[in-house]
Amino acid sequence: MAEKKPAPKKTAAEKKPKKPVPKKTAISKEKKALLADLAKIADSLEEESIKFLVAQGQVMLQNKKIQEIRAEQKERTERKPAEPIEGKIGPGRKFKGSDKESIDIVESASGSSFVLLINNYRNFFDRDEMRRIVKICHSADDERDGMSRLHGWFAKNRKDVLTNTDITGSGDRALATMYNAIITTYAVKE
Repeated sequence: MAEKKPAPKKTAAEKKPKKPVPKKTAISKEKKALLADLAKIADSLEEESIKFLVAQGQVMLQNKKIQEIRAEQKERTERKPAEPIEGKIGPGRKFKGSDKESIDIVESASGSSFVLLINNYRNFFDRDEMRRIVKICHSADDERDGMSRLHGWFAKNRKDVLTNTDITGSGDRALATMYNAIITTYAVKE
């Protein structure tokens, strides 16, 4: 009887299942032209301005993801209104930042960005923006003045915060919540 020869051992690379190569999506001519224009503009900007553009791009991507999640949730609840969505907070249950009366402030591990979750919306700020916001709050005479100053700054620099958080004016409760949380959590750094 002939002896069976053992099969040659597979290397680590051979053992791993191969991942399918994702197909590249076609980019329209208009998008290519816009990307080229953006690259030309970026070449002439200072590093801080480019950092700001990157931060704004990240905000736009996060907003897109949130809109997709909300659309998916809406579709799921319209299809099956009696079934709760797994892993989500049910109706009537609150969590930090789920309304204008509460806020959740999350700082990145590096301290280079901050997220203010209020009225169920995540607002992203880079370190410089957050420092400006902290300075605005601490320079205000009182809550009402702080609310007004925050509204003015957002209207001038970050209209997306007003729109996405549904802030209707300088007396909006969300601004008071932001002001009070920032005053009690952060100090002005020089």
